[in-house]
Amino acid sequence: MVQYRYIVFAIQKAVVQNADPREAILEAARDMNADMARRKVEYQRFLAEFDKNNAR
Repeated sequence: MVQYRYIVFAIQKAVVQNADPREAILEAARDMNADMARRKVEYQRFLAEFDKNNAR
């Protein structure tokens, strides 16, 4: 799951690299949102076709 990976990275950054936990999780949230937006665009054609077929 893509979201889990970003959370793990944020925890590791806070613990291992002694980063501010709040900043690490906010960065993870930004990265996660950007990734999901990219995926939405990437799969838009598939989702449109799926919706069209299920509307029948």
